[in-house]
Amino acid sequence: MVTERLGAICHAHVVHADRSDYGALDENCIKLAELAATAVDFPKTGIVVTMPPHLIPKDYGDSMEKEEFQTYPSKKILGRLYRKLNGLLGQYKVNWEEEVVTGHVWSMPKYKSRKQGELKERLKQAYTALKKEYRQLFENMDLEFENLSSDERNILYEQKASAWYQVCYHPKWVRQSLELQGPEGGKEMVMLSFAWIAADYLARIKIRSLEVNFVDSHKPIDSLARPLCQIPINVIFSLLFRSLDRALV
Repeated sequence: MVTERLGAICHAHVVHADRSDYGALDENCIKLAELAATAVDFPKTGIVVTMPPHLIPKDYGDSMEKEEFQTYPSKKILGRLYRKLNGLLGQYKVNWEEEVVTGHVWSMPKYKSRKQGELKERLKQAYTALKKEYRQLFENMDLEFENLSSDERNILYEQKASAWYQVCYHPKWVRQSLELQGPEGGKEMVMLSFAWIAADYLARIKIRSLEVNFVDSHKPIDSLARPLCQIPINVIFSLLFRSLDRALV
């Protein structure tokens, strides 16, 4: 019961942050955060938390994947991304995000080979445009950014890429994403491609963490291709089996 109450509080926090211009700094969110902290400490304190009626959501952002009659179209970036990606999946009748990202589409209904090829090409172009749009968002910094040196800019970009990666892949956020969908959310799906919009900066972080001395991790990602091909096989296996999480802190 305590876990259920904590989940309800967390869901309410997401809704109020989504609806407010102040985000998580909204006074309702702050109150809900305090309630959540108290609920977490229940095993030690014995204090039972009750959420005030005025904080209980009447509906939820569409990215939370509740029943349709319970949802509203979120205007925040999470909702916009959710609708665009799901729009591509629905428009081309593709089931999984990885099909869109890799271009290896297997769940699309079978058509004649020519039409199949045309649809896959359109899907590829649509995803490329979407990726370009959010790459521009990634590169958008404040006005003072232009006054920084190249190295200072790279540090900030790497920090931003690391944050995007953590939001997508950290077990805590993956678990919360699944919990937000709830049992009525249909098939469980965690969107992971968002982080790889900044793949070049993630690659720099990883290469530097492996201490690969003959690769300049500050060069653009395209220029890293040739040196990466020269990496010994044991290092390649290290790339495969060592967790990226250690580098992205």
